[in-house]
Amino acid sequence: DHTITVDAADNDGNAAETATITFEIDNQAPSLELYAPTDGSATSNSKITVSGKTEDSNRPITVNITLNGVDQGEVTVAEDGTFSKEIDLSVQGDNVIKVSATDSVGNKSTEVTRTVRYNTTAPVFEEVEILYEGSQVSADNKVPAGGQYTIRCKVTTS
Repeated sequence: DHTITVDAADNDGNAAETATITFEIDNQAPSLELYAPTDGSATSNSKITVSGKTEDSNRPITVNITLNGVDQGEVTVAEDGTFSKEIDLSVQGDNVIKVSATDSVGNKSTEVTRTVRYNTTAPVFEEVEILYEGSQVSADNKVPAGGQYTIRCKVTTS
């Protein structure tokens, strides 16, 4: 805490009442922890939830979320500092989510970045091979029941 006291008088010696103000200098940014989504995750759902927790003594704390550089609007921060916001992924492929927190005096947290891959393309089977006791079986061959089978396949996804 810092205290400033001001005392004044005019040329005739009339003294004003002393004024005092106490203030605190805060240059500490709020803490920010992001619970979801995890970095590098993938989903076929266009809607995902960004959630986490922020803490600071200077409330209210404002949380900002951007998706591919676009602000995602107001984020409600609960009394305990937790927040949650559903957003719509806009791009097939990688989507970049950035989250930051700012306290009431303007101190901003370090930005947390997460990349989420949005993919609605189904995987494709390129090769399927069935082996019966080590030998390749063609689709029209019959094999006895009870043996050991191995199925190998090559699957690609975008």
